[in-house]
Amino acid sequence: MTKEAISVWSGGKDSALAYFLALRLGHKPNSLFYMNAQAKHLFAFNDLSRIRLINLQAKSMGIPLYRHDINISFKKPKNLDKKFSEGIKKANKLYPFKNVIIGCHEMPEQCSILKKRCSELGLVAIEPLFKMPLKTVLKTLLESKIKAIISGVEPKYITESWLGKPVDERFLRYVENKKNLCGGTFQTLTIDAPFFNFPIKIEKSFRVKTKDQTFLSIQGKRPTR
Repeated sequence: MTKEAISVWSGGKDSALAYFLALRLGHKPNSLFYMNAQAKHLFAFNDLSRIRLINLQAKSMGIPLYRHDINISFKKPKNLDKKFSEGIKKANKLYPFKNVIIGCHEMPEQCSILKKRCSELGLVAIEPLFKMPLKTVLKTLLESKIKAIISGVEPKYITESWLGKPVDERFLRYVENKKNLCGGTFQTLTIDAPFFNFPIKIEKSFRVKTKDQTFLSIQGKRPTR
């Protein structure tokens, strides 16, 4: 079976860990797939500047990025699966692949829908994180030497003091002491990984608040030697 794959990419811990574990399984990602929700990003911790960080990550990985612009909020993902199918189909024409790496782990129903959409396109969904508990995801992330920072939180569940802090053993202990905490209550940004050729240097950031969330609008760059 061919191992050529596209990796669904968000720029955060889940997509980075799924990519890393897929590499370990022998898959060969030939491109990244990014769903760009444009202005709707304001409802999912992110803002429009994130696409620049995504591009920078792709450059560090030395892999093409396919950007699929949509106008759907990830918090209210109506027809998101259809938009996913449309984008994957277009990306496959540019970067032929048979497998789709997906970093979905806490929403089995959504994972199943995306898996079904892949199957309808004659593709195989690779889900290394499927049904993996959040604490296990964080532990595996640290063991894999993937470095990420907290880029968004829902203050109701996680205090704003964690913004900009690394996902490390201290954060893991914090999460372990929380009951029924899910990954959807915070957002991360991957700044370095074993498959990066250079780390992402945070130039500056400022806080943006919505009704239920606080996130960082971040500007990053390639470090200068």
